[in-house]
Amino acid sequence: MILKGKFVTLRPIEEEDLDFVRTLFNDPELENLVVGWSWPVSKYQHRKWFEKISTDTKSIRYIIETKEDGPVGTSGWKEIDWKNRIAISIGIRIINKKLRSKGIGVDTCMAMFKNIFDDLQMNRTDSEVIEYNKASIKLLEKLGYKLEGVKRNYIYKNGRYNNLLLYGLLREEYYETVKRLKYWEHEDKSRV
Repeated sequence: MILKGKFVTLRPIEEEDLDFVRTLFNDPELENLVVGWSWPVSKYQHRKWFEKISTDTKSIRYIIETKEDGPVGTSGWKEIDWKNRIAISIGIRIINKKLRSKGIGVDTCMAMFKNIFDDLQMNRTDSEVIEYNKASIKLLEKLGYKLEGVKRNYIYKNGRYNNLLLYGLLREEYYETVKRLKYWEHEDKSRV
């Protein structure tokens, strides 16, 4: 399914996107900002990863596009728990620094939230962020996420252990965010 924000389009990752996505995964600056870690990814390894996620029913991966710039990044969900109605954010990776802090993150999240809360009937989403990733923390808090916990000295990056911050967003908090930001004003207000 293709998702539409106010100005982003989220579409499934296609085979022709693999070089772009591999560039994102291999970018050392982005690697420093994300929770996990990775080895350098070869074309072969990346193809195997793509084959695996293509049949995974517990994750959804998207290419983020804008009309002006085409593909600009990736986002999605992992470890979707269909029984308990929980989706875990894989975060947002935007390759071009000049496009960061331009609203792409908010629009991407709002489009994804609309899908998981309205269409898929999820009850909550979780997100994890390294304590020094101030841009991601600011984004999560703007979107209504609540800090729910801290895993102390959990992520080793930059030669030291860093705290991992655990955030959660409930379905009703998403609807509060829609009202607070007046996000989908052009749409049917009976949803919110």
